[in-house]
Amino acid sequence: MLNCSEAEQTTLAGKPDRPQSNRCFEIIQMEWKDAQVVKLRIKSTLGGNLRLRTLNALKLTNGILKDEGENTNPFYQIAATPIPIISSKATSSTPELKKTFMYDIATMPGKIYTLTSQ
Repeated sequence: MLNCSEAEQTTLAGKPDRPQSNRCFEIIQMEWKDAQVVKLRIKSTLGGNLRLRTLNALKLTNGILKDEGENTNPFYQIAATPIPIISSKATSSTPELKKTFMYDIATMPGKIYTLTSQ
C-alpha cells in the first residue's frame, strides 16, 4: 500500500526530485497544496493491484478507481495476528484518526498512472 499522508509531504518537501518507491510501485511526482495531494504520478514496476491511501479524494485520469475488500496483490497480503493480551489494569485511549480515502488501481508493468484532486 502506498500511503500519501502529511508525513510523506514532509519527507518529500526537502527532496522534490527524489522518487519514493517500493518494489512494486514508484511515486515519480507528488504535488501538494494546503496539506492535500493535488497531483500524483505513480509508475508500476511489477503490475497488479495498487492500494493507495490519501487524506483527500482523488480521480484517476487513465483508469478506474475502486475501493473495496481485501487487497488482491499478493505482495501486500495482511498476515493474521493473534489478539493482543491487555492487562485489566491498563488504561488506554483510542487515537483520533483523520478520514482517509482508499483506492485500488489495477496496474500494468511499466505504465504510469496520474491522479488529481477532485
